[in-house]
Amino acid sequence: IPSLRWRSNMALRLTVEKVGIVAGNFQFDVIYKDLRILASTYCYDAPELAVLIRILMNEHFIEQPESGVGFRLAAKGIFAVEEMSISGAGSAQGFVAMWFNPEFEPAWTNGFDPGIRKAGYRPFRIDKKHYVGGITDEIMAEIRKSRFVIADYTEQVNGVYFEAGFALGLGLVVIPTCREDQMDKLHFDIRHLNTLPWKGPDDLSVNLTKRIFAVVGAGPAYVETSA
Repeated sequence: IPSLRWRSNMALRLTVEKVGIVAGNFQFDVIYKDLRILASTYCYDAPELAVLIRILMNEHFIEQPESGVGFRLAAKGIFAVEEMSISGAGSAQGFVAMWFNPEFEPAWTNGFDPGIRKAGYRPFRIDKKHYVGGITDEIMAEIRKSRFVIADYTEQVNGVYFEAGFALGLGLVVIPTCREDQMDKLHFDIRHLNTLPWKGPDDLSVNLTKRIFAVVGAGPAYVETSA
């Protein structure tokens, strides 16, 4: 389960999606009864979500008006949501860190790419981008713009470890994956993680979609993709 900070930030973002960034006063019942908000913030029930809302109030992201009727977004909360949008918290992009080798291309074409798209997100890998300048700067910029990172440790590529660590430092969700025959080669520092094993592109696609739904939630394009 993500940290309370991450969960409260998610509650703030989804509350804004629900009531609007320039909305007037609103009642928390509207939030507490929203199953998507409960699930996306890892809350078992409304009282648990109330803890996150209390954190947002203590941080002055949400405030109670002088009338004492309902609640509203404070200026600090509006600015925080804007910053989350810039940093990738509201992004539709899923960054994939993986082995860039021609023999691995089917894993991308039939595995990672469709698996991410079916969850409602846009897959991205750095070698598909045209840019001028240093590759490391481009990687960090794109990770900052992403909603989550898929780190595939097949072939133990050093860059994947770097990109996953950078994403974790930003507080992003990192989903580790690895081809089944190489699971025993994972570095001891990450062997405790719930790494998603896969045999081939087809099962990778299906199970990756499920994992994204479970730990991130449906993306902005999910309805359109599933139609």
